Amino acid sequence: VEHLSYMTYLDGMIYFSASGVIGQREPVEGDPEPGDPDYYDGYYDMWGNSLNKMNVDGTGFTKLENYQALDAPDGSGPLYLSTMTADTSGNLWVVENTSMGHTDDSGNWVDDGSVNYLRKLDATGAELQNIDLAPISQGVDYFYISYLCVDKDGNIYITDSNNTIWVLDNTGQQLFDLRVDNWVNSMIRLADGRVAVISYEANGMVVKPVDVAAKAFGKSVSVPMNANQYYNGGGDYDFYYNGNSNFYGFDMETATETKLLNWIDSDIDNSSMDGIFPLEDGRIICMIYNYQAERSQVQLALLTKKDRSEVPDKTILTMATMWMSSELRSAVINFNKTNPDYRIQVQDYSDFNTEDDYEAGLTKLNTEIITGKVPDIMEVSQLPVRQYEAKGLLEDLYPYIDADSELSRDDLVAGVLNALSVDGKLYQACANFSIFTVIGATPVVGEQMGWTMDELNQVLAAHPNARAFANVDRNSLLYYMSMLSLSDYVNWHTGECSFDSPGFVKLLEFANSFPDSIEWNEDEYVDDSTLIMEGSVLLYPTGLYDFESYQMYKAMFGGEITYKGFPAEQGCGSVFSVNSGLAISSKSQHKDGAWQFVRTLLTEEYQENNYAWAFPINKNSLDKMIEKAMTPETTTDEEGNVVEVSKGSWGWGPDLEVEIKAATQADIDQIMELIDAIDATMNYDMSLMEIVQEEAATYFAGQKSAQETAANIQNRVSLYVNEQL
Repeated sequence: VEHLSYMTYLDGMIYFSASGVIGQREPVEGDPEPGDPDYYDGYYDMWGNSLNKMNVDGTGFTKLENYQALDAPDGSGPLYLSTMTADTSGNLWVVENTSMGHTDDSGNWVDDGSVNYLRKLDATGAELQNIDLAPISQGVDYFYISYLCVDKDGNIYITDSNNTIWVLDNTGQQLFDLRVDNWVNSMIRLADGRVAVISYEANGMVVKPVDVAAKAFGKSVSVPMNANQYYNGGGDYDFYYNGNSNFYGFDMETATETKLLNWIDSDIDNSSMDGIFPLEDGRIICMIYNYQAERSQVQLALLTKKDRSEVPDKTILTMATMWMSSELRSAVINFNKTNPDYRIQVQDYSDFNTEDDYEAGLTKLNTEIITGKVPDIMEVSQLPVRQYEAKGLLEDLYPYIDADSELSRDDLVAGVLNALSVDGKLYQACANFSIFTVIGATPVVGEQMGWTMDELNQVLAAHPNARAFANVDRNSLLYYMSMLSLSDYVNWHTGECSFDSPGFVKLLEFANSFPDSIEWNEDEYVDDSTLIMEGSVLLYPTGLYDFESYQMYKAMFGGEITYKGFPAEQGCGSVFSVNSGLAISSKSQHKDGAWQFVRTLLTEEYQENNYAWAFPINKNSLDKMIEKAMTPETTTDEEGNVVEVSKGSWGWGPDLEVEIKAATQADIDQIMELIDAIDATMNYDMSLMEIVQEEAATYFAGQKSAQETAANIQNRVSLYVNEQL
């Protein structure tokens, strides 16, 4: 068995599909033989599905002996099970499908379409009904069933990738169909037995019950912004849904949510869930995928509500975040399970954001801090950390590192520590980091990192037929350039601002040279890589996360590249973006306990077992990453010689595909020199950025000069900054 999916709860049992190799197919003419370049182990494997069930406590695992998938009409093997649900009468419903095709006499692949069947099964897997969905899929491009549901009356609902909802009666005859304007996010059965579609409308996500009698949608009900995965209703709630860290029940009549549990408090990582089923007795079943480097696992969790007095007594550490990565969530859960003295409770303040106010969560956090309700730990990646530093809200972490028996400053990447430090103090730590920079061809932009607006303009003047960037509008360019260089214009510790400087005026003028908006025409669109390779675009802004992608950029630019960065009045123009930046509150009563958690993310052990698409801050882990990048993949050729082979290909656009080989020392050195040169981190301050964009809009509209606009930004930002101090 390779994969478990489509978990369904029915009459006290959990049903699910398992996919894996079920046999070998017979070779046909044109198939490669062992030794041919296109042959690989498992080429003739036939994959298929089985249906299984087990008790809610994980016992009684049984394969449904009467289930057998239908065979594909072209004889290529069994159809694939693509979704499954249960009705209210004790039956299972599955959709099986496959795409078909053949190779013509010229060796070209010919698409023969797809087949889709809807099957009703009893609890043993035996077929009770078989419905060919060809009449529905006739003439529909890319027909693929996304969701399947059955209402209390036995009517069947299916959705496809074209955002159409088909309603069939219990014999499979089509009653009517409906469409949504945007996309179908999910489909669920409500507690009263009706079926509802979740879709995005002008003011956010809504639940749209289907009125079968009227052959139309009933009254839509808006759901909170933080709702994502939706589940069938039952008991006291019309339906259930996952938030960022919590599980909720929702009452449609009052349009109110009720928080039922916090997943982290239950030691559950909800980022990889396949199904959640609240039971009538209050327990909750969920299936969790535990993705690991060596062997992934599927875990079944049965949650039982307990009184807090039954939980082991530990000191509670509070953590505030505006968003939580899966790696950080796993780290918190592991800490809670293993630390004998402390337990972390997480409050994700993005749960308080609304469609009308995307900063409601931040406002609530800042209000609580002012009133003295300060969290012990803050995940500051999306918080105004420079403000908090200037207000003295954050603890200097250097004394904790220096006193740690297993960690020292020398164990961590010095360039990142220096960029994070302020006046010799370290107010946040991070497990890993990426680099945001701008790449250009060395013959065009020179060998040195960093440049000013004047130097960029000189390069553009020397290439009058080329643009600086591709597919970028003026507002987006201003947003990113300002965010990346905020430290040039704001000193949070003194309150001084310099947005009226000549450098910022030139930045405004540069942004104004770009279009107001980008018209996305699929027939006329040319991707960035093609524009760069043909010489009509000179620069590419990107994030660096590894030691391999530079090979693609060198191919894109046709030779040596320079990490030039964005134009800046000082520094190299590139910045670090830290992932899961953690700070300890200076007001915390449990600083040592908070450090016990923060330090775990800096250790080699953590960074070896929690892969992230980024550079690790632990030096030993970074060295291992470099060693892996420099180690070639080899094979032995027909003459017995050991030769280097590709580690895989990276492609971009229609004309760029690069075979990745082992990194050279020179290429590693260039990236390490960049890491050592960076002295700033990406700053996140939505309020400040809104001021910049609001004022810049008047300049872009031709109502004010760049100098007047810069002066207005200077006045407003100065007032804002000093109000925060």
